Order: sequence, then structure tokens, then C-alpha cells
Amino acid sequence: MTIYSRLHGLFGERPTDESRRAFLRATAAAGAALLLPACASGPKSIANKASKEKVVVIGAGFAGLCAAYQLSRAGAGVTVFEARDRIGGRVLTLRDFVPGKKVEGGGELIGANHPLWLALAREFDIELTDVSKGEGTRDPIVIDGQKLDFDRAAELWESMNAALSRMNSLAKDIDSNQPWLSARANELDRKTIDEWIQDLDVDALTKRACWVLLSSDNGQDPSRMSLLAQLACVKGGGLEKFWTETESYRTLSGNDLLARRFADAIGAGRIRLNTPVTSIDTRGAFNTDRRMPTRVFLANGEMIECDHIVFATPPPTWARIAFDPALPPDLLPQTGSNTKYLARVKRRFWRDDNLSQYALSDLDVEQTWDGTDGQNAGPEACLVGFNGGPGSVHTLDWARQTRDSNFAGILERFYPGYKANFVASRFMGWPHEEWTRCSYSFPAPGEVTSIGPALARGVGPLHFAGEHCSYAFIGYMEGALQSGVAAANAIFSPAARAPS
Repeated sequence: MTIYSRLHGLFGERPTDESRRAFLRATAAAGAALLLPACASGPKSIANKASKEKVVVIGAGFAGLCAAYQLSRAGAGVTVFEARDRIGGRVLTLRDFVPGKKVEGGGELIGANHPLWLALAREFDIELTDVSKGEGTRDPIVIDGQKLDFDRAAELWESMNAALSRMNSLAKDIDSNQPWLSARANELDRKTIDEWIQDLDVDALTKRACWVLLSSDNGQDPSRMSLLAQLACVKGGGLEKFWTETESYRTLSGNDLLARRFADAIGAGRIRLNTPVTSIDTRGAFNTDRRMPTRVFLANGEMIECDHIVFATPPPTWARIAFDPALPPDLLPQTGSNTKYLARVKRRFWRDDNLSQYALSDLDVEQTWDGTDGQNAGPEACLVGFNGGPGSVHTLDWARQTRDSNFAGILERFYPGYKANFVASRFMGWPHEEWTRCSYSFPAPGEVTSIGPALARGVGPLHFAGEHCSYAFIGYMEGALQSGVAAANAIFSPAARAPS
């Protein structure tokens, strides 16, 4: 839970139950409208075209699986190739870390403003539960060496609320799906988030809190982040609701349940694990005399012919595949660094001192929460230490013993008794993971307008998918899901591809 959303929960105005239910109904309905109908009940034009299309999906994360589900639902011939020995990508539910409980090693929280996730949860009968609010407890908040008391935290809330309201006003007229079409797009894309923060007429503590908020969430230094990209996220998330509703739910059954539901619907025989793609030949698709199939070459020596490819792997791994013709050299989205330090503890000892699970700081642990929130089978729990951007980069290189010691020093400062209750740790360093090499993406200054249209348009028969393609929900599971739908829809309707 971010520093702003937590402060909003403590000091802001809360929506009525009825208004929130209405918002959720509208969000879920919007998500359901994104999905193609099943071929048996859908438009004949789509079903007829789908039955003739052979599609290869590269990557079995949420983006690839959602694309494959959308395509197979419409009747297309789909095969998914995944380099790992599992599906889910950066969604990884751990069932062996805390006995009897599930811990998310990757993508974790779901927004009340995430329409496709909510619609799929309803479709696949996946139960969502509210994230605990921690009402009546105290939050450890440390910014610039200051441990904020209640009154200072209230002042920070007022100042941050005023600052982020200005961002909401800027975001109001942004096209969140195609932000490069927005007024002043080039100007806003060149401006960095750090420049926007420094222009704020607020005190130094508020500027620092805004810097930490956006760095931690986006996994990058704000001086390397496009303001236009942030405005697209804010607009896509519902303006003020972006700040307050983006981390509302979790699945007690584990987020990987959605991946398994996708796989069941697609068909196990259509998903091939441990099968890296080594090269892609799309020359035939550009042959003006006679269109030839696209060819996909696998590490095991096989060659697969297809009409379209949904390319749904993280950008830092693209260099592992040889493209013929080569991808445009500047078509490489910026990605960031976020890490999770998972600490298995004997019990939720912080409750003894009436402390909440949510600590917030600008130290090497920027956010904490209970990764077993809502799971009450047994006393043990998982305290999660999360950070992003510059704050996470150096932690990736710490040796195991150093890492445990360094994190213990910080967590003990937030939660006295941590060291006595510590059992074991697991470090989720996604930027060092072989088939990911990043946490998630966030556009560099100038990137939205320069490569955004190409990512949306694709390159010939190659359709891009992944959270890096969804500016409205970049970095979120929702962005991966929506990008998969967009890629599948573009195959059936080339006119649906974004204009340049």
C-alpha cells in the first residue's frame, strides 16, 4: 500500500458503500465488454476469420495467456510457447514458504479500478477479498530520517493530496490508451516526473514523499520517467481513484489461479513449457508478390509456421531472439527494478504494539505489508519488504547473509521484535531472473510518443503484448491482461490497431 493511499485511508474522505458498489459494477461491466464472445455465440465474421488463422503466442505470462484465451475463444488455432517450466510469468504464488499459506512472489494486488481482472475473476469464479485497512493501528512512517507522528502525517496528507490533485487535473484530458494522441503530448512526454515534482509549490518533505511514492511504484528514478506516461496511468486508473483504488483486493486462492484457469480454457495441449524461441522469420509476410507464412524456430530445432505472432515477453529478454528482419533498433521499452524481500515470521508480532502491517519510508524498505493478509490458518505470517527504483538496485547485489542482516536492521526499526520472530527469508529479485530481467516497465522521457504507436501497431504479423504495451495500466497485471486482449483483437480487426 503506497504512502498516499495509506494516508488517504487515515485522513481522507471515504466513499459510501453504495457508491463503491456502483463503481465496482461499472468497472466489471467495462471489463466484460473487452472480451470477445465465444465463437459459438459470437459474430460469424470473427469466427470465420479466426478458424483460418494460425497464431503462435510467445510467453505464458498473463499477457500471453489472455491473448491465447481470447483467440481460442474466438476459434483460432493457437499454440503457446513458454521458456520456463511453468505458466504465469511474473505472477508466482508460493505455497511452500509459510506453512498452510500462500504468498505472492510477484504481481499481488488487484485494483477496484482494474476492469478486466474483475471481469475474469467473475467469469472464472475466482474469489477476491478486501485488502485489510489496518484501522485503529499506527503506521511506522520514516521520510528523510523523520519518524512522523500522527499530526505530521496528517499535514503530509494534506500537502500530498493538493500536489497529486494537480496531477489529476493534468491527466483529465489525456487519452490513456493512446496518450501520444493527446494535446501537448510531445511536451508532456519530454518532461520528467522529477521536473514536475520540483515545480510543485510544497515543502521539501512533501516533494520527497512524492518522489519516493512514484519511484517505488514505478521502479525507476523519477528523472528517467515520462510525465505523459504517469498521466496516462492516472487517467486509466480513474484520476483520483488511481491513487486510492489501485490496491484493493487479493485472491486468497493465489493469483496463479487465473493463469491455471486460462490454461484449462486454452487446452493443455496448446501450451508447451520448457520451449524457448530462438528466432523469428517474418520476411514472407512482407513479400509483395505472395504472402508467405511467418516462421518461428525453437531451441529444440523445430520450426513452426503461422500467420500471426503474439510476442508477450519482457523487453530485456528480446535480445535472446534473432529477428529477420530485425526489429527497429529504438523499439525497446524502458524497464525498472523492484524487489520483494519475503520474511517468514513466527506470528504477527507487530500487533502487540498496535502497529499496522503498513510501514512506509525512503529507506531500503519503502513499503511493508502482510503477504498472508486474511489467511488465518496458523500463527506464522509473511512480512513483505518492497522497494523500487534506485532504492532497489543495490539490494540486488547483496549476498544472502548481508541481505538478511541489512533488512533486519530496517524492519526491527519499524517493528521491534522482528529479529526475535524471524524464521526464514526469500528474496524475489526479478531483475536477475533469467526469463524476465526486470520487474516491470515505465517509459523514459520521450518514449511514449516515439515508440508507443509502434508497440500498438505491431510490426507486420508481429503483435506486441505485455504490461509495457498498456499505458493506461503499465506495470500492473491489468495492463498485461488488457494488452493480451488488444493483441488478439488486432488479429481479427487490423483496423483496430492504433494509428500513428
